[in-house]
Parts: sequence; C-alpha cells; structure tokens
Amino acid sequence: IWAQGVEARGCTVEDHFGAGFGTPCASMEGHEPDYYSLIGVDKQATLHEIRSKFRAKVLQEHPDKGGDPKMFQMLNKAYNVLTDAEKRKRYDSTGKADKSAEDEFIDGFNGGRLRFEPREKAADSQAIVSLEDRIITGQPSHQEGFEAWLRMRDQNAMVLTDQDFLKTHLFNSAELATEMAHKTPVHHVLGAPKTDAYGQPLAGAVQPQAKPRALKKTLEHDEVVVRMLAVPVDDAMLYPDLKKAGVCLGNVGIGRIEQVGSRIDDLKLEDPVLVMPKPGKYSPERPIGTARTLLCCNRDDVIKVSNQNMEELTPEQTAMTPIIAASYEILERHTRKLKPGDSILLNAPHLGCAGSSMLQLCKILKLKPLCIVSLAGNTRNLVKGEYGTKQAWQDVDTGSMATPQARMQFERINECLIELGAEEVFPDAVALLRWRDRNQRMLPKLA
Repeated sequence: IWAQGVEARGCTVEDHFGAGFGTPCASMEGHEPDYYSLIGVDKQATLHEIRSKFRAKVLQEHPDKGGDPKMFQMLNKAYNVLTDAEKRKRYDSTGKADKSAEDEFIDGFNGGRLRFEPREKAADSQAIVSLEDRIITGQPSHQEGFEAWLRMRDQNAMVLTDQDFLKTHLFNSAELATEMAHKTPVHHVLGAPKTDAYGQPLAGAVQPQAKPRALKKTLEHDEVVVRMLAVPVDDAMLYPDLKKAGVCLGNVGIGRIEQVGSRIDDLKLEDPVLVMPKPGKYSPERPIGTARTLLCCNRDDVIKVSNQNMEELTPEQTAMTPIIAASYEILERHTRKLKPGDSILLNAPHLGCAGSSMLQLCKILKLKPLCIVSLAGNTRNLVKGEYGTKQAWQDVDTGSMATPQARMQFERINECLIELGAEEVFPDAVALLRWRDRNQRMLPKLA
C-alpha cells in the first residue's frame, strides 16, 4: 500500500528494502548530517539567525568562488529543512528531514493518530505493581478485581439504548424484509464436475459456463447486495469439490454495495467491500458464489474497505491479495483506541497469510503482538475461571512435557514469528498468563 508512495519519490521498493524484504538499505540506516552545525547556529536559533548565517556560509562555499559543490548542496538542503516548520520539527524529533516509507504508512493509518498520540508514561507506571505493594496489601478481593476490570473496559460498549434493544431483540424479520431493487436476471459463472460413464463426479478442474439467473425477490434485514468488480481465478474456483452441476463458483472477491437491508446502518450505497466469508461457513461443495454480477449475502460475509485503498489499488490487485487487504482493514478498524506500545493478542498467526500480515503491520505501527501457537504434541493447559486472575492458571498441572518434535517445531515457529514482529510467543494461554504475572504486564487490549 505504501509502495506507490515510495515510487512517487523516484525510487523503487527494492531501493528501500534491499533485495530481501525486511533488509533495509543504507539510505534508511544512515543518519542525516547536523544541519545546525553546517549553518553554524544552535538548535534554538530563530529564522532570522538561520538566514543571516546561511547567507554568509553559502557565499563562502559557492562553486563559482572556489567552494565545494557538495558542501554547497548540503547547505541549501539544510536551509530548506530548517526554514520549513514541519520539516524542522520532524528533523528535531527523528533526526531525518524526509519521510520514510514507514513514516508515510503510519501517517496514513487511522489518520496518523498512532504517531501523534503516543502512550503516556503514566500509563506504564500505573500498569506496574511492585512486590512491596503486593506484600502489604495482599491479593485483591473479588470486588476490587471486578471494579478494575470494569475500569479497563470501553465505556461506550457498555451503554445499551432502547434503539439497540429494539434492533437486536424485538423485531419481525418478515416485516423488515425489503423488495429487491434489481429484478432482471444477472450473469452467473456456474460450475459442473466432470463425471464418468455412471454419472459419478471425477477429480480435476470443473467445467464452467456463464448463464443468467434471477435473484430472489426480497432482501432480508441483515443482507446486502454487492455489485462484484473483481474475482480471483484461483485453485478454489478451478478445483472445488462439487457434487452436482449448476453451482456458482467463487469464494472471495471485491465489489461495491448496491443495496442494503433495513437493519444495516454501517454500510451505504457504493461502499467498497471485500467478500470474505468466515472459514467453515460455506463448504467446498457449495461456495458463496462470488463469480456473478450481483451477489446477495449476509452482512457478516463482507468487510468494508476504505476509499483510500481503492484509490491506491485497482480492484484486480485487491482481489488477488484479499487476505492482506482484509488484515489491514481489520487492524485499522479495531486499533482506533490503541496507542504505540499497547499489546494485542494473536491466535495461531503461523497458520496463514493473515497472521504474518498482522505481525508486520503491528511492527510498523509500534504495537506489541503476543502470539499463542498451539501445536500437535504440545501439552494443552486450559485456563480455568476468570481469565485475569491468578487462580486461572496457578493450579494447572505443568508436569507433562511436549514431544521433542513438537518442541523443535515450536522453536522454529517462534524464531520466525519474532523476526516478523512478535514480542513473545506462547504454547498456550496458561503460559501467557504466567509470563504476564512474572513480568507484571497488563492483559492485551485487543485479541
């Protein structure tokens, strides 16, 4: 997403990241020269002092008067940086005059709030409980622990209005259904399995064909109609496990909202969305069917995409990497109240592209991911009782050991995830709680 901003400055992504992703080049690792010393002023110098010193210096170093051309260029760059309020502020705080690719990404993520609202030091001091305080006060009572848990919760999520109650509890789905706006048939890409002489399905690629089919007449209160823009032709589309003919193909895709149900208020017409159903909701025998002109699906099957991303990437590019785009949108949506240094919990980030994408995005945004990796052969210690209390894990039997193969696999995955951006990797939730209690850390604010 930020690669186009890098290329706009006249260089490629490889120039910034080197031959291998994650290997910074010398221009990223190098530091800017001391512009104040070049001009001959201190850091508290006014614009008038900088201009007067610059005039004297630039006359001495002018190439026409025998000066050094490189020093002349550096003086001009120093003058441009120190006389620009925004560039000077960035140079004083970071030591760099120009924005890097990561800086541009952070400034564009959630409006740059993660850069300009760092976590206060008081929050870290409040999160630490000294051993002396524990000895003097003893373990907190259940009421004190419950009150502390309430204080950590989002107060806005605890308010239930009469409108929310009517929306979620008292409604008649038949009365809330609306008439479908599009009444003519739309094109579907239908698949049929290859069959033998006895009509039994055979393995291999499906036989696709395009046919018009009519949509249903009414739209339920929690459904949307998506006008599909792009659908990837991947293995899931070419080799589905179909048992019969006439099944619409496609599991993911990108499109724009054409019509919304009566109870949906977070989407409007022409909003870009990713169609990505939850794993296991649709079977390989009958996918959701994104290969059609108009798709009617549940609200939970789509993820809203920002218009900024649609301007940066074409629908075809987004459709080819839907998991990465969805990871970005999910992280941007749920980290609005987080600040750099806050911890988030990721479950099984080693199983797919979504987990590795989340880790790399968190590393750029200065968030601290805590990962739980559950492997076959490892001991499965389950948390009992209230999650944030010591009683949840202190009675758990930890005498059993994992198999050597599981330990080797865990060490290999742990090394990979740490390199991608994870702060710590744990085999189960009990290990996470023990680490939290030992290091006196707060629970993650997002899971």
